[in-house]
Amino acid sequence: MVKTGKIICEQAEIPVTLGLAGLICYFVFSSAASAWKEQLHGVDPDVDFRLINDECTITSIKHEENLVKKYHPGQSPAVTWTCYDVYVYHGEVQGNAFTAAPEVIPRCSVSCALRSQKPSSYAEQQRVDCWSPAKRPVDTNTYDCGDETCIQIFSPDAQVAEKMYNIKVLKIGANIGLIVFVVCLVATAWIVRRVLRDQPSQRLMEEAEQ
Repeated sequence: MVKTGKIICEQAEIPVTLGLAGLICYFVFSSAASAWKEQLHGVDPDVDFRLINDECTITSIKHEENLVKKYHPGQSPAVTWTCYDVYVYHGEVQGNAFTAAPEVIPRCSVSCALRSQKPSSYAEQQRVDCWSPAKRPVDTNTYDCGDETCIQIFSPDAQVAEKMYNIKVLKIGANIGLIVFVVCLVATAWIVRRVLRDQPSQRLMEEAEQ
């Protein structure tokens, strides 16, 4: 019986490990998706903001490069670098100054020196549409604000749509993890059944040899 258990452990090690990893991914991604979905409950950009047509002027733009290092345990490569162009817009609307949330544009991998700077969406002295909060306080977990005015020069709808897309990606990841768990569970059950079925035959062969 001890030998049978050892055989099962050896042959089922890979599917059991993968199955546990899939189950963990399912719970992690599902929890994250549920938290984001709860965060977006009741969010409506058309209600939260009002459009100010062509009344915002970009007075100045500050640019900086941001090289971000990311770790990927258990993957190859384990570390990656991504260069981003970050633009901070200062503007004016109806005589009031504001700073919009930064625009972050991916430039390239590895090093900022490998590629030219990506252009900003707007230019100085350009008049653009903007959005002002229709109610306060602003939900800063959903909307990006550059200062206390929270004037938006990019559509608030796009920010919500991006988060909804991320929720869908998390749900897909959770479903994949669940599928991996179920497949590995079936594979483990098949291995156990096969080993138990073959053990009597193996025992008879060993007795015959003796």
